[in-house]
Amino acid sequence: KYGPIYKMLLDHPVGRFLKSQGYRYTQLGSWFPHTRESNIADSMLRPGVSADFGTLVWDATIVPPIQRLGSSGKKDDEQDRQVTSAIYQWDQLSRLCRQDGKNFVFSHILLPHPPYVFWSDGTYPTEAQRKLPEPERYAAQLEYTNKRIREVVDELLGETEPVAQVGLAA
Repeated sequence: KYGPIYKMLLDHPVGRFLKSQGYRYTQLGSWFPHTRESNIADSMLRPGVSADFGTLVWDATIVPPIQRLGSSGKKDDEQDRQVTSAIYQWDQLSRLCRQDGKNFVFSHILLPHPPYVFWSDGTYPTEAQRKLPEPERYAAQLEYTNKRIREVVDELLGETEPVAQVGLAA
């Protein structure tokens, strides 16, 4: 059913066109298999496995372990993957917004999809918050996601020449 869409995500006309116009194409992948890879990106950044020099330096700092310690409780593998992926992507997207030159960045941040691992202020939900009905947990994660998107847009608008286009799909 979705096969043609997934195939197009690997090699799409927008990326090819922008590359032909001199843009550097960076794919900021997620844990979702169909937006984790690209056949045409100049640079692939993926949570946990990127070999990009900036990512290797970042991963060698104390920040990633501190972020993992910030959790208020145990998370299962899916929750941990969601947290790690989202934090990595927001950090990288913020860095890429300040990158010089003509840049096209494709990013698929899987929020506010479940599992609901962020509260509206960006903290991890408390035990009591995790027991709230799904619509309330969804609304809290959506509020956090919208705040982060506004921050990215504000960074982009602060540039004299736009360096990326933000596209969102839920």
